[in-house]
Amino acid sequence: FSMFPLRGDRLQTMLAAATFKASLKSAVFPVFRGSSGKVSWAAGPKPVFACEELTESLQEALVEDGLKLASLPPALMLEYEDALGEPRRRLGGLELCQFLREAWQERHGGTKKNEVTGDGAKAESTEEGVTDDEVPEFELGECGLLGLRDRDDIVTMMRFVANALWEEHLTKKGKSWAMKQGWQLHKFDLLDGLDSVPLLLTHANKITIFTPKHTKYNSWRDILPTRANMFVNKDIHKAIVNAVDTTIEGINREVKTEVPGVRAFTLHDLIPHREEFEALIDPKSSFCSPRNEVLRQFWSLVADSVLIDRTPVDVTPGAPAPPPTGTAMVEIGGKKVPWQKAIEDWPVLPILDGEAEGENGEGCLTLLSAGNVVAVN
Repeated sequence: FSMFPLRGDRLQTMLAAATFKASLKSAVFPVFRGSSGKVSWAAGPKPVFACEELTESLQEALVEDGLKLASLPPALMLEYEDALGEPRRRLGGLELCQFLREAWQERHGGTKKNEVTGDGAKAESTEEGVTDDEVPEFELGECGLLGLRDRDDIVTMMRFVANALWEEHLTKKGKSWAMKQGWQLHKFDLLDGLDSVPLLLTHANKITIFTPKHTKYNSWRDILPTRANMFVNKDIHKAIVNAVDTTIEGINREVKTEVPGVRAFTLHDLIPHREEFEALIDPKSSFCSPRNEVLRQFWSLVADSVLIDRTPVDVTPGAPAPPPTGTAMVEIGGKKVPWQKAIEDWPVLPILDGEAEGENGEGCLTLLSAGNVVAVN
């Protein structure tokens, strides 16, 4: 760059501006290849430079992983932006999203989409099929990508990507369209935007991709402490949800966010893990004991996911079947049954009984035994 004139007196400033304007479309923008020291040259006029939303160290790690970011000395950057007539183009959330998808697929396989590199070049797409059982998950630092080593960096990137996807969503839909439709129940569809993107950090701090090929849950993370990997890290989920701006004119009530392979945990999802769940209950401790956190979580889950309205449900054996609007149905063995029928033999009903094993008579009975229990305040 020593040959590029820099601004100084009037004549020198004019020469510097003219030189850069004449070079804007040329391959004069260096793209460093990480610690290898190799440099390639990107063509203008708008190569991608580092952004301000991600830390310098994180972007350096991403460059080591293959992200292409152009760079210029500060003095030349001033000349470049002046010649361009606008601020430099910085790394955006959509470009980061695409880079991470491609980098993961290169190392671990997947269905590749059209590749877009940081310098604007495009590569042909290829297909590499992955079966349902081949969705890899890694401990942090073990997936082969330096940019995916740190939990906080992953959350930051998720926030950056989610905000960009929301902006893209608004651009595609149009704010005027929102005002016309009312958006009483608006859907923020991320099924394509996040598909195969490796920013899904689990509650067990493992990293994997968003994909409909396997399910992760965004609620009730502590009901199965030994199965933390089934659940999405709460900060990752929060980064996605918080990207939605409900103050946008026209969005009047609720926005439903759809994420590939991610949904709420329900009682139906707990049933296959019955044995594991029951082992976590301490029948000798009181319902409010810290040792019975999972039991309290269970009854909160029942209230949250199966009771459709406030119609009382009589669980006494032989009682009339509840009305259809009084309770939800749970599928077991291909058949749908009322939720209380599905868990009727689970020891989840906390009681006080002089003959129970607890120090103060604490114990747990099945719902089948509910007819022998008296409720007291």
